[in-house]
Amino acid sequence: MPTETGAVPDERRAGVARCLAAALLALLAAAAPCRAQGIGLLVLADGEGWLTDSASFLTARNQGDPLAIGRLTAWLTVRPVPRLELLALAWGEAGSDGSRVGNVDQLQARYTFSPAFAVEGGKILNPVGAFARRRFSNVNPLVGRPDTYPPGYALGGLVSGTLGRFDYRLGAVDEAPLDPRYIPEPGHALRPVGAVGFRFGAPLRVGVSATHGPYLGDGDTVVNNLPPGLDPDTMMQTLVGVEAHFSVGHLDAYGEFLWSRYDVPTYATPIDGRGWYVEARYTLSPRVFVAARVEANDYVFVLPINQFFWVGNPRMVQDVEVGAGYRFGATTLLKASYRRDRWPDPDPPAGPAFPDGYAWAVQFSHMIDVGQVFAKRY
Repeated sequence: MPTETGAVPDERRAGVARCLAAALLALLAAAAPCRAQGIGLLVLADGEGWLTDSASFLTARNQGDPLAIGRLTAWLTVRPVPRLELLALAWGEAGSDGSRVGNVDQLQARYTFSPAFAVEGGKILNPVGAFARRRFSNVNPLVGRPDTYPPGYALGGLVSGTLGRFDYRLGAVDEAPLDPRYIPEPGHALRPVGAVGFRFGAPLRVGVSATHGPYLGDGDTVVNNLPPGLDPDTMMQTLVGVEAHFSVGHLDAYGEFLWSRYDVPTYATPIDGRGWYVEARYTLSPRVFVAARVEANDYVFVLPINQFFWVGNPRMVQDVEVGAGYRFGATTLLKASYRRDRWPDPDPPAGPAFPDGYAWAVQFSHMIDVGQVFAKRY
């Protein structure tokens, strides 16, 4: 049956994740009594307020009604022996609309042989895409994030290191980097991933990342609408990204360009997509900064209709977000931003049409080092 066929990989993957979690907890239990100094716990607390339009595919929240969100993100690390680090990352949030969500995103072990060579494995952060390093509220200069490829976590392994001005991350993961708003039911199949970078002195770093492999899952929505005899594992995604970071004086700027190619059922040739953004933050004083991000994303929109027709068109969105922030201290930050999006008419006209929108947002963030708090009190 299709349901059972689609359930097996997810159940197997969930079983692997549970085994990793059990192994990490066992190591924590064994390490805690004898190496308490090697355990760390950081908690990032966020409070957000949103006021948006009611219909935009990108910016709308809570059907346009005011929305408040509280979120906790926690990093647990333990170093049972020198050079070995175990990491768990979990989060949970609740909204005034009654929503309650959360997950254990990252669960990995990392062994560092030298600055030039380290090995990590488990549920890890996919190295493709530049925004992942700035995804948390205490380092993101704005409240929103680019509408490119969201930071994703997958089962896999990597080798990484830094050699002078050169850095690299190479390995394999079991899931394609994609945005589930645009692509149906992602699958789990081993695929190579890699990212390399080069630093041109202190101000400038340029990097390239890439991956290739199957992207469609085998759940009901996909399998029931595939043309007869077509295996979803034959539908490939290729993704190549180029990124740059420039920092000088009070200016900190990032840019990224992503090219993608998707095989889409019922289409004779692959569909290409492109997206880019430029982001800058300027520090006006030690406590005050302003920031802006401009982007255009021609993401491939894939939607199964039936066995004989799938939608597979690039869909352009353009948007800009501007904001400002105030630092109360090294661990406490207040930001406010305004975002506006624009969806040009689809090309071809048969593509999906979306209304333009806007979003006002305010965000308060505070980082807590639980180990230091307990050390001061006890």
